[in-house]
Amino acid sequence: MLAELLAVSPALVRSWLKRGWLAPSKVEHKLPLLDYAEVTIARQLAALHRAGISGTRLARKLAEVERHFPDVQRPLAELAIVADGSRLLVRRGEALVDTAGQRQIDFGALEEQEEAPATIPAAAALAGRDQPPPEQLVAWAQELEEALDLRGAAEMYRSAMLAGGPTPESCFALAELLYRLRETGAARERYAMAVELDEDFVEARCNLGCLLAEEGEHDLAVAALEGALVRHAEYADAHYHLARIHGELGNVENSFVHWERFLSLAPESPWAEEARHKLAQRDASQVNK
Repeated sequence: MLAELLAVSPALVRSWLKRGWLAPSKVEHKLPLLDYAEVTIARQLAALHRAGISGTRLARKLAEVERHFPDVQRPLAELAIVADGSRLLVRRGEALVDTAGQRQIDFGALEEQEEAPATIPAAAALAGRDQPPPEQLVAWAQELEEALDLRGAAEMYRSAMLAGGPTPESCFALAELLYRLRETGAARERYAMAVELDEDFVEARCNLGCLLAEEGEHDLAVAALEGALVRHAEYADAHYHLARIHGELGNVENSFVHWERFLSLAPESPWAEEARHKLAQRDASQVNK
């Protein structure tokens, strides 16, 4: 829902979480729950992303901010960080300074000397004698995904699993990439593997259900989504998708049950208006009767 609200990809939001730029108030069944303060930070991150600031470059700049502003614990939460062309600037009171604490200066020459965002072809990364640890391979996979090298990222996740064995998280990340590459059969298997490795991984169950629904296997889709709700009854996304699937199947009463539950759980969701419209149609039809 946050990804849709910001008009960015879910993978990008996950990368912000992995980097620690968004801090969940709590995590339930691997689902990070974010309060409104974190949504404000996410809006700032989305604006920087749209300005062309890569995750790798932003990480370097935030580290620089932390060095030069020791009183700041979380730069993204405590400071207004904005993109000015190729520069990143920090607003402190009325002043705009660069990430090293200097008032606006021409950073052009310095920016040109910075390293380019890392793109690490899988073959080159694995060409050395020493096998990188799985954690390093996963980090490289995340960088490749941020750079939109989806196939390279998928290969890097596979390398990480060969090096250290599959984990629920790596299977899920690979499934997401395979889905974006439209390799839906392979994505389906990886989502299923993530659930097999961790039966409480409700987001994997939900995404598997959505994929099954896209493939026309509605009974299996409903089973996957209901399995998510058995483990996390307040998972709004699962209620939303079940409401839509039941509606498509003509199971109107079941559909309305899930629309009502979804709206009670996520009244500010980007999809809330759709839920209100569906329930209003039901109420109007009951009045007409």
